[in-house]
Amino acid sequence: MSPRSYTLQLAAVNSLQEVQNFMDRYSLTETLYVYPTVRDEVDWYIVTYDNYPTIQLARDAVATLPPAVQALGPWAKSLSQVQREIQRAK
Repeated sequence: MSPRSYTLQLAAVNSLQEVQNFMDRYSLTETLYVYPTVRDEVDWYIVTYDNYPTIQLARDAVATLPPAVQALGPWAKSLSQVQREIQRAK
């Protein structure tokens, strides 16, 4: 994916089991991506949704998510930021 594109961050959790619980709870499997990162010496798994060419398209896509997921407050995040966070985990 292009570092100039965007995704929606849906959640940040501390274990793969929590990732699975999130996916099961909200019945999301398609176009979900999960990546590990480290923040303040704590391991995190970031759950993101889909890929968009512009930040506006990513923001507009929030309205297409199920209401329960919209209530979580997903936000647009650049893929360049995602790539930096992945590098932190290495």
